[in-house]
Formats: sequence, structure tokens, C-alpha cells
Amino acid sequence: MSSILWQPIQSDVIDAVYHDADACFLYIRLKSGKSYRYADVPCSINDAFMHAQSPGRFYNERIKGQFDSEQLVEIEKPVTVPTEPPTSDLEQVRLEKLDQLAALGVDPWGHRFENHQPIGQVRQLEAAPNGSEQPGP
Repeated sequence: MSSILWQPIQSDVIDAVYHDADACFLYIRLKSGKSYRYADVPCSINDAFMHAQSPGRFYNERIKGQFDSEQLVEIEKPVTVPTEPPTSDLEQVRLEKLDQLAALGVDPWGHRFENHQPIGQVRQLEAAPNGSEQPGP
């Protein structure tokens, strides 16, 4: 079961699904934590299931009890297909600004200065006479 890439689904009953089209298996993980494998499920049924207004109702009426099934024993924590976390409007604006800076060839993360002095030492330097170079590192 560790090779199953579960696809999350919006349902009050079902947590995630996976359809193996080659073997005609439909895997369903319920919110209760139980997982089932249904045999000989055609792609047309899987497509209708994935587009159903109520996946839970479709499951109860058109899949459960209609196909040979077995409950799966979870050995490892199931792998779920990662989804990109939603970004806020502010994050989106900031990401766009980063892209604009990169397009201009500007490093948005600034630069490191190897030769520097602590501010306390700079303040202790004598002021240069008018017209001459200012003291500094």
C-alpha cells in the first residue's frame, strides 16, 4: 500500500481515492480511516465518481456492494499527493515583486560585505578636516 498515491477528495465520508486503471482497481480511504480496494471498476465508473456532486452518495449507491472488495490493512501511513498550499494576496504580490526583480537582474536578497567595522568603532574614528577624505574602514 505504500506505493498508492492517494488523491484527496471533497466529501464528508471519503478522505481520498486512487484508481489503478491498468488493473481496474479502485482504492477508497474513508474518513473513518478504513481503506478498501474494489476490483473490476471500469474507468467510466471512476470518472463518474470523481465528478459526482456527492462522492459519498455515489460511493454508497454505485460502488459499495456493487464490486468485489476487500478491506486493506494499513501498514504504513498512506502517502497523499501533495498539494500546493494556498497563498494569500499579500504573499502573491510579494512573489510577483521577487520575479520582477529577478527579471531585472537584481538580487533581491542583498549582498554581504566582507570588510566591515562595528558601529562603535566607526564612531570613535576622528573626523577628517574639511575638504579631505572622510575616515572609514
